[in-house]
Amino acid sequence: MFENIKSARVKEIIYNDKNDIDYIVLNNEKNKLEYKIEKYKIPYIIQYDLFIGKSINYVELKEGEISLKEVSDIKRKIVIEKLKSNEINKAKITKIINRGAYLSIYGVNGLITNCDFSCDYSSISDVYKEGDIIYGIEFRKISMDGRICVKKKEKYESKYPINYKDLKKGNLVVGIVKEVVNGSCFVGVINGMDMLCNARYIGENEAEGSKVVCKIKKVDLEKGILRGAIVDLV
Repeated sequence: MFENIKSARVKEIIYNDKNDIDYIVLNNEKNKLEYKIEKYKIPYIIQYDLFIGKSINYVELKEGEISLKEVSDIKRKIVIEKLKSNEINKAKITKIINRGAYLSIYGVNGLITNCDFSCDYSSISDVYKEGDIIYGIEFRKISMDGRICVKKKEKYESKYPINYKDLKKGNLVVGIVKEVVNGSCFVGVINGMDMLCNARYIGENEAEGSKVVCKIKKVDLEKGILRGAIVDLV
């Protein structure tokens, strides 16, 4: 998976007269190579937990020169490329959240929202728990905060779907916020039909993917009209 990324163990930690790290010596036993890394080239997160024998990942830039800083970026680029080419199609769920789940994709952080998981009111927490592997994913986008977002190739549909006969004015139904556009939001409640709600009911926590309770305000199934209001967050 990550052929460009290698590992070595800390052989020596050399301190200066101020008792600060001056440099470290890494030993790649497999390839019988040693590298001297000066402190300014060592990421702070590695400095914070440094000890003799610690295994550290690195990237070989050229003969005799390596980088500890570029490993995470390279892993991230490889994962994105392999998601786009469908060479990666699974991830581990590390944390369930209201709007979906955080993922570990071969050690790289990712996100899948409920609206990218199901085609109806189902949420990831209805099907999976933390630690489970979710299969059949593909690349969707990079979020504004830089997180890799994925989606299910074939969206999940509940075994107990909402019946069209239950879509009556005044009824309460559960749905997933799918999109917020121009002051309105679309809530998925049934496969093939979304409910249009006013976005003023959407708070900071009710982002896309959140599971909500809606009250139906208007229904015309022949014209494909379904409107309502969000009244609670599940």
